[in-house]
Amino acid sequence: MPSTLSTLPTEPLRALRWGCAMTLLGVLCLSPAQGATAKDTNPQLMLSKMVNSQDYKCLDAIITSESGWNVGAISKTKDYGLPQRHMPTHTSQQIKAWLSDAHYQLQWMITYTRTRYGSPCQAAATRTTQGWY
Repeated sequence: MPSTLSTLPTEPLRALRWGCAMTLLGVLCLSPAQGATAKDTNPQLMLSKMVNSQDYKCLDAIITSESGWNVGAISKTKDYGLPQRHMPTHTSQQIKAWLSDAHYQLQWMITYTRTRYGSPCQAAATRTTQGWY
């Protein structure tokens, strides 16, 4: 993440998530994943640094079919981003922030698939049989 003030997280909880801290030299932010940053332009590369190769293949299958790897995708049913997350209770400002942060979308998707289905591959299997996950 660049160390310019204009690109640093402005919300305290988000800053904590990114590992930002004030130092004598200014603001220091640690990378959120092994070399991945919020400003990476290639979400596929970012995801490959966040999960193992098996989980990557399964998440890739879901993302390819859901959004075509379009970080700013919006469906007719108002699902958003790479994972096509349904966000009926979110404000337009929250949705705009979501659509601008591929890393957060991927983090959310990894957590969601592991929590709801046990693994990204179980989520992919559900999507294959049901058409949704």
